[in-house]
Amino acid sequence: MPSPILPKHANNLIDVSNPNLSPNGTSLIFTRTHVNTKDMKSISQTMHQALPNSDPEIFTQGQKDTRPQHAPNGKTIAFLRPDDKDKKQIHLISTTGGEAKQCT
Repeated sequence: MPSPILPKHANNLIDVSNPNLSPNGTSLIFTRTHVNTKDMKSISQTMHQALPNSDPEIFTQGQKDTRPQHAPNGKTIAFLRPDDKDKKQIHLISTTGGEAKQCT
């Protein structure tokens, strides 16, 4: 029987949430959250995985990026990222990568 998860393991857990399949079904985006144990801060990033057989890759570089969604045309991804005042703002990024642009 495997060992139980103890409080000392909590900072090593990885949370995966908000999966979103591209309109053409060839890729998946999702939020990956983990704790940076050096400063004990939570880091959330948008991950991208080409389907069916690739490994997930970090897609956005923010530290608190969440809730990614493909646009209906499949060309951009919208996600939330907090601004300097920690208010969540909508950002857009091309599905081919590049710099995210704040929209709100």
